[in-house]
Amino acid sequence: MDCLRNVGPMHTIDFLSAAWSPTGCSPLKGCLLACITSRHSVFIYIPVTSHANQQWQKFLTLDRHIAQHWNSGAEIDLQMADRVESASLAWSPKINLDNIGSLLALGNKAGHITLWHVVGPNNVRCVKSWKAASDNWITHLSWSPWMVEDNTYVSTLAYATADGVVHACKVKFQSSDPLQDIEVSDNLMDPNQSLHPCTILRWSPGNTENADMPNMLAFSKGNRLHVWLPESSKVLTWRRPIAKAVADIVWDAHGRKIFAFFMDGKHVVLHRHDAELSVDDDSVEFIYQTIISRCHVQSKTNVTQEEGDGDNANGEDDGAGDEEGGGGLPNSKLQLHVNSGNHSAYASQLATLYYVTSPFHMEFQRERYQSFLTRNPAYHLWDLLLLLSDRFSSNENGYSLLQQLFQVLDMDTSTPSSSIVTIVKRETIPSRDTSTVSSVLLFHHDDKELLTLAERTYGLLKKLMQDQCDTKEQMGMLQSIKQGGSLPAHKPFSSGRERCPACDGEVKLESETSATCLNGHSWKRCSITLLLIADFHPRTCLGCSRKTLMVPNPRGSNGNSNSSSGSSSSGSWLEMTLRGCSVCVFCGDRYFTALRRRA
Repeated sequence: MDCLRNVGPMHTIDFLSAAWSPTGCSPLKGCLLACITSRHSVFIYIPVTSHANQQWQKFLTLDRHIAQHWNSGAEIDLQMADRVESASLAWSPKINLDNIGSLLALGNKAGHITLWHVVGPNNVRCVKSWKAASDNWITHLSWSPWMVEDNTYVSTLAYATADGVVHACKVKFQSSDPLQDIEVSDNLMDPNQSLHPCTILRWSPGNTENADMPNMLAFSKGNRLHVWLPESSKVLTWRRPIAKAVADIVWDAHGRKIFAFFMDGKHVVLHRHDAELSVDDDSVEFIYQTIISRCHVQSKTNVTQEEGDGDNANGEDDGAGDEEGGGGLPNSKLQLHVNSGNHSAYASQLATLYYVTSPFHMEFQRERYQSFLTRNPAYHLWDLLLLLSDRFSSNENGYSLLQQLFQVLDMDTSTPSSSIVTIVKRETIPSRDTSTVSSVLLFHHDDKELLTLAERTYGLLKKLMQDQCDTKEQMGMLQSIKQGGSLPAHKPFSSGRERCPACDGEVKLESETSATCLNGHSWKRCSITLLLIADFHPRTCLGCSRKTLMVPNPRGSNGNSNSSSGSSSSGSWLEMTLRGCSVCVFCGDRYFTALRRRA
């Protein structure tokens, strides 16, 4: 097939793979993004002003440096083309020595591996190159965390080749002479060639509880998952029968659990104990139940969830025996398919990529699902704080700020305080990081924590906006609330507050569906973002008639004249949020738009 590489022009360039560098490698002390294109070139991208916006630019193209390394001439034959064309890449963990940052490992089609140190466009060098144990493509690369042994930095680089073999070698260099005279050991793994190629390579992270615990390598071949123990050179194997190949592997923070996702949407959690891999059924069931309960079909007769649970208790368990279909709830038509996942820092959160199907799709019935409401935290949190502080300072009742918060959110204040944490965690597991109101509830131990969270929220907004968001006035009012002093008169804020599109007057958040400015102009609110709708043609739900903003035109057309979003329409959060809500987040029905006829 290599002889056909130049047959026909390639009009577009696609991306085959990408990898993030550790934090601190970019000029803005953030991350670099390295990509391999469909032409097997290597591009490196950096942010222009901030990591929080879409302004990224190409920082470097490694093709010229790779060609110089292999001394390729003007005419490249097939053998040289295999050397200069990259097939896989991986950034090493951060090297905390002399601001080195990270090494970029590249594997080519001829079975060579090169290590690159990238500092700037004119400061790129290959620090090590060697021939792997195979002449086939290097399809996957993965670094283990760096260890320091006798003033020597050591990391194990695992790589897979196209012939179905996984290899591992140690990469060493002296701390007294960084990145000089790098040593690469021979292959450390026993022969493991099989008919199935390797699809995933994942090293376990450094154990947060036991620093002496060795790292392990998880790799997959077909529907089999293998774990290599470097200390004993033993390979543990687990196989899922009647399943497609493994699509992704995720380790937990302690290196004890492995989350495996299969291409057919099945999911399993494996627990490693000594020299054995066993299925953690409780974790599998928890993930299934948590996701599917959020997408459960709404009954056409408005039967409550409690009544549905009562029917299940009577023995009507239609979901029994459907365990292999992807998971679900009893009496549920929904089938869950989890394709991939990833842990946040310290594995406090698990993000999953999934989709839900129904076996009755031939009836052309579009199910209605429970969804999460994505709000704009800047407006909602600030109005909520003002509302609570007004009630608290008026001394109309003896409620605390926490009790008032529960009243505003229409929650049951009679719930014992000991179970508040349980309820909050249960209700905010999937959206704890994205819902500001849920985050406020998590800080319930002291009323002052509510204000502390507000300070951090506005500080974060200012940081993300690169000091373009002036929050001095908001911060001053927060300090006044914390000190128990009198609040200044509510006046229009220079930022963090919406303005009336007609008169530029202040608009408070007094209702989630409508708004009225100080001069009496009335507006509808977007049911997704709570922003004012000044567009003549908003999207309207067929079921509940709630309004929502149109998706901003990425080309900046004047066809969408929504002045309420202002400069926010050019940011990524608004467009991504509106595009992600293709159906109503309240009733699950679809939106329609009444477009004006052209003259």
